[in-house]
Amino acid sequence: MATWKSSEHSWDRQPKEGTKAYDAFQIYLSMGADRSLRKVAQQLSKSETLLKRWSVTWSWGQRVRDYEDFRTKQEFVANQKALKRMREKHIKIAEMMEKKAIDALDHVPPEEILPKEIIQMLKEAIRIEKDTREAISPAPDATGEGGSASGSLAESIIDAYRKRMEGGNDEDA
Repeated sequence: MATWKSSEHSWDRQPKEGTKAYDAFQIYLSMGADRSLRKVAQQLSKSETLLKRWSVTWSWGQRVRDYEDFRTKQEFVANQKALKRMREKHIKIAEMMEKKAIDALDHVPPEEILPKEIIQMLKEAIRIEKDTREAISPAPDATGEGGSASGSLAESIIDAYRKRMEGGNDEDA
């Protein structure tokens, strides 16, 4: 059985492992789920007995498992980074949507925009931000702690708009 230093990857060429044995292992490793010693033996025009001996001597099965575990961990880390970037992007988009809706409240004469359009934009922006943030942090518990105040933000903005439409001064609120 082969032994390797913990600092190196088991699927790398091992000390004293011959070039032919390592080349055969590389073929075996690259075959994926369809790998077999018989196929490697046929491809290299070697005896299956020789391949079995190399496989046992150089721990091909364990080395393949080590490699596949390593690749799975790499993919997981890459996916987590991509997910984090996606969430950050979605939050930024939601914040921009919220800003646009609030700007509309401040700059567009009330008669030129339908309240339901502003309300819908706000609701959608808040939903996106809320959903994205909830995917990052745990949901609030039964006491309501840890929850988002985004619903109250929407209600405050809607109330301010309604007061404005009725001619009230929302700065006093």
